[in-house]
Amino acid sequence: MAASSLIIGAGPVGLALAVALSKQGQAVTVVDRAPACSSHDGRTIALAQGSCKILARLGVWDTLKGSAHPIHEILVSQEKRQGNVHYRSQDVSTDPMGHLIPMERLHEALLARAREEARITFLRPFVPTALSMNQDNVLLQAEGGQTLEADMCFGVDGRASWVRDYLGFKTRSWDYDQVGIVATLTHTRPHNGVAYEHFLASGPVAFLPLTPFSSALVWSQPPGHADYLMGLDEGAFCDLLAHVFPFLGELTLTAPRRSYPLAGHFVTAPAKGRAFLVGDAAHGIHPVAGQGFNLGLRDVAWFLDQEPRLFEGTSSAALTGAYTQRRMPDIVSMTAMTHGLVKLFSNESRTLRHLRGVGLGIVNRIPPLKKILTRHAMGLSLKG
Repeated sequence: MAASSLIIGAGPVGLALAVALSKQGQAVTVVDRAPACSSHDGRTIALAQGSCKILARLGVWDTLKGSAHPIHEILVSQEKRQGNVHYRSQDVSTDPMGHLIPMERLHEALLARAREEARITFLRPFVPTALSMNQDNVLLQAEGGQTLEADMCFGVDGRASWVRDYLGFKTRSWDYDQVGIVATLTHTRPHNGVAYEHFLASGPVAFLPLTPFSSALVWSQPPGHADYLMGLDEGAFCDLLAHVFPFLGELTLTAPRRSYPLAGHFVTAPAKGRAFLVGDAAHGIHPVAGQGFNLGLRDVAWFLDQEPRLFEGTSSAALTGAYTQRRMPDIVSMTAMTHGLVKLFSNESRTLRHLRGVGLGIVNRIPPLKKILTRHAMGLSLKG
C-alpha cells in the first residue's frame, strides 16, 4: 500500500515537497491556515544553480526559466575599497551561478505543478489544533473537529512553525539586531549579470541582477537606522544608497520598500517519530548570501532521492534518523557561514577591516580555493 503524507504549509518549499513526495507514489494532503494559495510579499528569490537542477527534476524549471534572470558573477567587497573577491561561474561551469526570480512567480509555478498531480489534495483554510503520533501513523486535528490521518507529517510552516512548537522540537535561536530592507530599483549603469554583496560596518547591502538596468535590493541595517531609511522619501533614500554604493550610477525605486526583522534559528534534530521539519521551520539564516530558499529546497531533494519503499508502512519511521544525520551538516555549515559573515563584517573595527581586506585578496589570488567557494555558492558542491 502506498504511503500517505500530510504537509502543513503551502509556501514554495511545501509545494515543492508535495510534488517530490507525489513523484514517490505517495498520497499527499497539503493544509494551510490561509484560505488561498498566494504570495504577494514582493521579494525576489536567488536560486543557486543546484536549486535550478532540483526544480528541473520536479518538472518546474522549464516554466520558470523564461522569468528568471541569470547571475554570472558575484562580487564581494567592503567599504573604503579595502579588498574584494570576484566569483565567476565560467571558472567552474558553462551554467550561470544561479538565477533571480520573483517569489510570486516561483510560487505560482510550483502551485500549478502541484495541481497537476492527482495524488495531491489541498485543504484550506485549515487551522491545526492538535497533532499526535503513534507507531503506525499521525493524526492532525483542526478547528471544527476535522481529523486527518497519514503515515507521516511534514512541518513546512515557516519560521514561526506551529508544528515545531507543538511537538517541542529543541531550537536554538538568536536576533541579529538588524532589519532587512528589500526593494527593486533601476540604475543608470548596467550590472552585466553581476550580483554585488557590499559590506558596510552597519550591515551588508546586496544588489541582485534582474533586467540589464534593474536589480533587487537587500539592505541589512540596525533597527534605528532602518527606521530612518524607511522614513525617507524615495529620492532621498536612493541618493543615500547611491552614496554608500556608487557603482551602478543613479538609482530609482520601482517598487515600494518593505522591511522585516532579521533573526536566525535551527532545530538541533529536525525529525522525530513520524514528523519532519523542512525549510524555514527547521532553519532560518541571515539573507546575506541569499541561501535560505536553496537550503530548504535541498531538504526537499533529500526526500526525492530516497527509495519509494522506505516511505511505506513501519519503515517510514526509520527515515527520521537518516534525515537528521544527512541534512544537519549542510544546515549547520550554511548557518555558521552566514552567521560568521555578518559578525565578521558588521563592525567598525579598522583592524578587522584591514584583515578582512587581506583575506578577500588572498581568496581572489588562489584559483583552486576560489573554485571551491564558487561551486559552494552555486549549490553544486553540497550533497543532501
